[in-house]
Amino acid sequence: MSTNSINSYLTAQPSLDDSKERHSRSPNFAKALFGMPRRSDRQFARQLECPSASDKILRSFKKSLKSSNSGAVLKATAHGSSGYTLLGNGPVKSFGPASAATADQDEQVGIVLKWIPHRAAKDEYACNELAKAFGLDVPVMQSVSKETSSLFVSPTKRQKPSFNEGPFQLIAMNRIDGMNLSQLCISGAIFALKPSSWQQMMYQFGQAAILDLFSGNFDRFIRFQMNQSGEFEFVQDPEANAGNVMVHTTPQRGNIASVSFIDNTSLAPPSKPAVVKDDEVDLDFSLFGVNEPEEPEADAITPPRTPEKQAENPLIVKGLNAFFVNTVKELERDSNGLAEHITSAVKKAILNAVMQEVDLVSAKQIIAIENALVQANRDLKEGLLSGLLRLKNPAFQEAAISSVETGSKSLNELVRLNLLALQERQLELSNTVTAGPIFPTISPPQAFDHEDSVLISTTCGSLASTDLSLFAGSTFS
Repeated sequence: MSTNSINSYLTAQPSLDDSKERHSRSPNFAKALFGMPRRSDRQFARQLECPSASDKILRSFKKSLKSSNSGAVLKATAHGSSGYTLLGNGPVKSFGPASAATADQDEQVGIVLKWIPHRAAKDEYACNELAKAFGLDVPVMQSVSKETSSLFVSPTKRQKPSFNEGPFQLIAMNRIDGMNLSQLCISGAIFALKPSSWQQMMYQFGQAAILDLFSGNFDRFIRFQMNQSGEFEFVQDPEANAGNVMVHTTPQRGNIASVSFIDNTSLAPPSKPAVVKDDEVDLDFSLFGVNEPEEPEADAITPPRTPEKQAENPLIVKGLNAFFVNTVKELERDSNGLAEHITSAVKKAILNAVMQEVDLVSAKQIIAIENALVQANRDLKEGLLSGLLRLKNPAFQEAAISSVETGSKSLNELVRLNLLALQERQLELSNTVTAGPIFPTISPPQAFDHEDSVLISTTCGSLASTDLSLFAGSTFS
């Protein structure tokens, strides 16, 4: 796609009421890999990328589940908010002939099965492709045919009796190695991270946060809400969603092999009403996490409660675009504000996680986390600014247009408006942007020596009175 073609796309004025959807599959872009997963995992991920692979793999896996000595298992996950996510695991031979060709037959391979409302499934796939084009490490995601999906209705109902597959689409993903951020805290592994690992992790968080802002995803690092005037604004006491970040540590103590991002989606307004509610786990797809009685949809700009709640709403898309533009302007002027917001959100998520294992945590460890966040603040800001440059790169803009073609009209319009705003606001940053067919791997800056890192200034100010310090003081004094 030429620059002129990109401009034609951006300056077009498609109507959100147009029912014609674009279904062309986006091209396969390079995936940034930071770790070295097992050979069987790499082979399984490549296998899943092939057309119709999800059906072949799942049919073989279902047969293995029926065999008592196959070693294959399928269980519901206790993590996440969807309520209908299943984790499959078994020897490589359980997933078909291609997987079975792996040398070590005893190696375990993991797969994730997730039931998502139809419209939300389209956007999750599109945003996953968008994140891949951006250079983030994300799972391989494939939709599953209705025929194959029906094989997994009964296993889902056994664990969630109220499940009704009607409004849902089944998608399959390879299991990402590692633990989510919450599990990293609960397990105590977070206390072993070296300063360089913290710097790498926060740099990646900054990169992902910019993409979240671009795609309207406020269910990870950037937490915002609609105010009484119908405008979007940052929440005052943010908490990151620690379940949407996966961290893989290496056998070498304190080192990070990879940082991966799951549940990449857009929470722009959807189109269909919700018809299913789980009795065991109250499904809450609230855009802003507000658990209040359902209000009548009297106001056109009232955000929907669920991803299938109301018609596509151009006013909300324009509001998300305005929020993106205003935040980018501030980021170009001064990155401190957004960095503070993300640091506060991550810190609160870590606090809530470590409190679950309070008996195993010392005051010294809590203070060490605070110091690590301070020292990694510069890396976070570098990640934010690097992500902004990546958004401005014509190669990404071309990839973004292709990636969201499978998504909803709202996502397409949001991406178009945001790209148009970026082109109109090149400023001095445009001088450092270079075009290319594929993005280079995202690389965090070189780690600081400890003697240097303690001297890094931060706009977060003193952390002596933060929640973590108060928690440590009240618990261990």
